[in-house]
Amino acid sequence: MNRWSIPAVVLGVSAVLVVVRPHIAVALSSSEVNGIARRVTVRIISLSGSGSGVLIRKDGKTYTILTSAHVLLNKGTYEVLTPDGQRYSLDPNSIKKHNQVDLAIAQFSSPKSYPIVEIGDSSAVAEGSPSYVAGFPARTEAITESIYNFSKGEVTGVSSKPFKDGYSLIYTNTTLPGMSGGPVLDANGRLIGIHGRSDAKTEFQDQQLNPKIFVKSGVNLGIPINALFSVIPKNQLTIATSSSIRSNADQSLINDLLAQSNFRRRQNDVPGAIAALDQVIRLDPNNLNAFNERGSLYLQQQDFLAAVVDFRQTVQIDPNFAEGYYNQGWAQLRSGDPKAAAANFRKAAAMFKAQGKTEKYKATKERLKGMPTE
Repeated sequence: MNRWSIPAVVLGVSAVLVVVRPHIAVALSSSEVNGIARRVTVRIISLSGSGSGVLIRKDGKTYTILTSAHVLLNKGTYEVLTPDGQRYSLDPNSIKKHNQVDLAIAQFSSPKSYPIVEIGDSSAVAEGSPSYVAGFPARTEAITESIYNFSKGEVTGVSSKPFKDGYSLIYTNTTLPGMSGGPVLDANGRLIGIHGRSDAKTEFQDQQLNPKIFVKSGVNLGIPINALFSVIPKNQLTIATSSSIRSNADQSLINDLLAQSNFRRRQNDVPGAIAALDQVIRLDPNNLNAFNERGSLYLQQQDFLAAVVDFRQTVQIDPNFAEGYYNQGWAQLRSGDPKAAAANFRKAAAMFKAQGKTEKYKATKERLKGMPTE
């Protein structure tokens, strides 16, 4: 499941290109979540100090950031440092603080295009699930510039009754002063909270950094993102859709079924493998991996028309999935339709070339030799 099955033209084994791709409902890797966090996390700078924030909305050239209210506590001017290193002045008239929880929003204007974080559902967060915190720690004697920091941990508690200032999301991520106001993201890079507080009364010091800087270890606290909806209506935010939010139980079942299908396939139990994939597709009708795997199994059963249907579905889900066009062409060739097969092979070859997949491009061009031309 985690490797390519190289086409027959390369190894003479299998003609189908089988590739496993992450689906939106499947947890991302830490580096993938970091890629999201880095693009949406900003630094907030003032004469009295600095904090962090996250881009949550764009309206024309106006961007809205969400942060902790205590980051914008003092009077004076504030600047925002965006992910590309540009500085913008915060509009002082745009600063709005939540009247019950430690949240605030503010705006700045820019002609540039910056990505906006996707808003998750903090009510669906479960203990033990991964959490990621991003922000810009304050400068130290060793680290003379505040640099972006990304920390991995896990949620250890969600209080049904918020603590002081609305804090109720508890997690183990290591943080530093200056990261207050930064995003707390889930395993899919969706915003589930705003970081802002440590529960430690006496925080230990990392002498290698600066004896004046305290590292917030142990558990830290954030404000669940759903508190934002009393400030900004949902229809003005980028909310994760139902198709991208899946319960932990459903996703666990899908992962188990995919593993079961892989096991049955290795045991040459093709009907059993197909049955497991049928269940995956019922749970997740947009699971590209399941359609691609099931199509290859139909080929083994010589059910070529069913294979064509499944491979066609993979490119409906992702039009850039070049392997889907190749596989569709192979199934059409086996079903006795060389003209349609050649058209899909040509499309796959062009996409492989554009995507820099040289070996697959060469293999597909070899497959096209002697086939009908346009």
